[in-house]
Order: sequence, then C-alpha cells, then structure tokens
Amino acid sequence: MDKYSCLAYLLFQVEDENAKNMAIRLIQGDITLQEAKADPLVSPYLETCEKMLKKQPPTVEHVYAFIEEYLYAF
Repeated sequence: MDKYSCLAYLLFQVEDENAKNMAIRLIQGDITLQEAKADPLVSPYLETCEKMLKKQPPTVEHVYAFIEEYLYAF
C-alpha cells in the first residue's frame, strides 16, 4: 500500500472534521500532501499520522475499504 493512501486513512481516523475532510480531499487528489501539511489546522495531525505509519502501518484491508468508500464520494 502506498504511503499517501495510508496517511489519508490514518488522518481520517482523527476526531476532527477538518482532518477528515482533508483526508478525503487527499485520497480524491484534490490536494497534495505538501498543501495539506501547509494547513496549520491539519499539520499537527499529519505529523502524528506519519509517526504512526512508521511504527505500525494500517492493515491493507482497512485502507482499501477507506479508498473504496471515499474515492468518488463527492
């Protein structure tokens, strides 16, 4: 699984609506990772997600389900 999709999935797990919306925008290709990192509301969450990704990546099945549900959601 690619890093971009895993980060979007982890970001979607955050209990913040801005983070969830950003995760969906990332997976849909509306925004780049660099643009998301520039957002001061989401940047701290992305840093945490990157650390989580290094420690223990999410399962492929969960990431695929997230992509399947939100890739063409809007």
